[in-house]
Amino acid sequence: MEKQITLIVTGRYGQSTPEINEMVDSILGGVNCQDRFNVYFNWYNTVHEIGHMVEVVLRGTIDNLLDGELFANAFAVAFWARYGERQTFETLKELVSTALERFERPISIDEDLTDFARRYDAGEIEFSFNNYGWFQFSLVNHVLSEMRSLESVLVSAGFAFDETPAPATLAFPSIGEDVIPEILVAVFTKLREWGIELPFPIYHMLIDDPNAHMVLTGTLEEISDMGLAMEGANPIWVPERQYSNSV
Repeated sequence: MEKQITLIVTGRYGQSTPEINEMVDSILGGVNCQDRFNVYFNWYNTVHEIGHMVEVVLRGTIDNLLDGELFANAFAVAFWARYGERQTFETLKELVSTALERFERPISIDEDLTDFARRYDAGEIEFSFNNYGWFQFSLVNHVLSEMRSLESVLVSAGFAFDETPAPATLAFPSIGEDVIPEILVAVFTKLREWGIELPFPIYHMLIDDPNAHMVLTGTLEEISDMGLAMEGANPIWVPERQYSNSV
């Protein structure tokens, strides 16, 4: 049987069509857009994708869109509340709150996030940066208002532990796209301290579409069939703990 791999895909800033680049900048406020993109997508959302992996490891499955995205966001918020630099976390909170005002609401005022998830799954709401972005930013804003502890989030997925690792701060010289591998390794290492082992091997790929932030699991052939050239993927978490430029 061909081995399973996990691929974390993250989108790049400013490399898409002029229309999409302009929309991203508009949502991010039009000022310091790349820095704000880095905070949300490179720093925060990368850990959101890891949250999906954690849920599968702990629960064995992701039940549905809304619950899965809620857990991933709760995990990412709780993780960075515990391990993130305070200024970056405060920037995230401000960014999410103000960005929500700039999205066009894709559902009526009488509908909520449950309605969005149901209609999105049914194909009634198309995927776009505005539509799915509004959904995700709304979820993050909700989770930020709750501010659950990392212990609470993990326990909700069935994780049991006797002691929790000591809090620490994960600081990075920058949070540009080139630092994403370093962020991933740091998070995986912290999870190991909690007793959570994510399955080897895990790769990371940058693509130009800023909409593209996802985690995929399958064989090399299955992932390649999705249109992703694995030659562009970098091994991040492999048994040898080595970096290289090829699968």
